[in-house]
Amino acid sequence: MSISVDSATFEPLAEPPVPDWIIRVTAKGGGFEFRADPLVARVGDLPVEGLLIDDDGAGFLGYLSSVPPDGAHLFVGYASDPELDTDIAFEAPIV
Repeated sequence: MSISVDSATFEPLAEPPVPDWIIRVTAKGGGFEFRADPLVARVGDLPVEGLLIDDDGAGFLGYLSSVPPDGAHLFVGYASDPELDTDIAFEAPIV
């Protein structure tokens, strides 16, 4: 099954779980699996860290340690597979 991302939100964190993580990335879609080959994601050139796949495989949660430029795309995939350009563009959250 291939992965898909239908939507994503970028939320600034007042109290991050790790001091360097400043934005929570929540993506919804489908086809996410727990595999030995890890899920990877990035927004532009910035890696999404601390990735957690939803229990139902319908999305994931992760964090950014800096703010990407507006318009940077969300890419996702597994480490050994080509990344999927989700066509979802980052827009700086209003704080």
